Amino acid sequence: MNKIPGLLIGLFCLFSAYAHAENLPKVTGLALSGDQLTWDAQDGATGYNIHRDYAYFDTVRGALSYTVTEPGNYHVISFNDNGEYGVTLEPEEAGQPYTFVTYTEADTTTLPKVTGLALTGNQLTWDAQDGATGYNIHLDYQYFDTVRGALSYTVTEPGRYHVISFNDNGQFGVTRDPEEGGQPYTYVEYNGCVEQAGLDNSCAPGLSLSDPDYFKEVALNVEFGSASSEIRKWLTDIRYFVSGEVTAELAAELDRVVAELNSLVGVQLIEVSDTTEANFQIFFGSGEDYANNLEPNALDLIGNNNGLVWLYWNSEFEIYRGSMYVDVFRASSGEFQNHILREELTQGLGLLNDSFKYPDSIFYEPFSLVTEYSAIDREVIQALYDDAVLPGMTEEDIDQLIQ
Repeated sequence: MNKIPGLLIGLFCLFSAYAHAENLPKVTGLALSGDQLTWDAQDGATGYNIHRDYAYFDTVRGALSYTVTEPGNYHVISFNDNGEYGVTLEPEEAGQPYTFVTYTEADTTTLPKVTGLALTGNQLTWDAQDGATGYNIHLDYQYFDTVRGALSYTVTEPGRYHVISFNDNGQFGVTRDPEEGGQPYTYVEYNGCVEQAGLDNSCAPGLSLSDPDYFKEVALNVEFGSASSEIRKWLTDIRYFVSGEVTAELAAELDRVVAELNSLVGVQLIEVSDTTEANFQIFFGSGEDYANNLEPNALDLIGNNNGLVWLYWNSEFEIYRGSMYVDVFRASSGEFQNHILREELTQGLGLLNDSFKYPDSIFYEPFSLVTEYSAIDREVIQALYDDAVLPGMTEEDIDQLIQ
């Protein structure tokens, strides 16, 4: 077979480490005024990692300031795109100690994040926050309503809800959009359905599938290896970093596939410009370079594959990291490259098996040059990311959902 698409052999709870050169100097001029952390520009640095209490907290590019939101000891470590970092010794280690500034509750000009956000039916709830006199309800990252004197809210519109605290001194909680970098919002999603006893409930969890067996074949199994038969899926957005031999044509095709997937699933694929922000890597190049530089575990599979996807999931079958490659040297035609790109990225959602059933499907096992999703492909992708389909579900669980 000229290509064997994607995949992954599941390995649970693996960890990875990377080495970096500690040959940038310390950041100088570190200061804190109110909740504004500032520092001096450093020659050769392209960004700065914010550390809180000696642990990574956030990243800044293109700025020499940061709004702190939580009490603690803050220090700043520079880095550049060559993989070089500033001094990162902890106080217990030999060498120069960190230079840090301390931020306390008394310095607060912004309130912390709201905690305990939860949704039961149509009831949005959250924890009380010291110092807050009210809470703004946001829907899909836009202001929606205000609550005072309560820690719950009845939601009425489908979408993603989060809560931002405020007080009568004009202080507000963190209000950064996900696209602005840093820590994303914590949100819960409401699908508009509330079960009502004694009524015909069209919102009851369920799947409507034209071919249930095909969904189970593609979603519950893996093409290679001996992983058990459960649903595997992302519960967080996929932040992908692109590297290698990226032509204008491949970049345009990647954008097209991402736009289609983002229209089909709730989690979103978001391109990032820094590998430290990524949980998924897309590489265009040789299989050897992919195995040597990104995924050594794939070394035994690259010889027979013009493309491959490798995923990691935890013991709850929630995917948390992955990578893929398209061999642009062996797959020399643009059409073939586009096919592999679409197939591997789609399988990176957790649809890790192929089938002999539908020749027009992106999951078709024999050689294919399909570069568009078929109707059955869109159905399978949407079904995997239906709210009723949970990581770890078995075939018996899926059968109970099928209408």
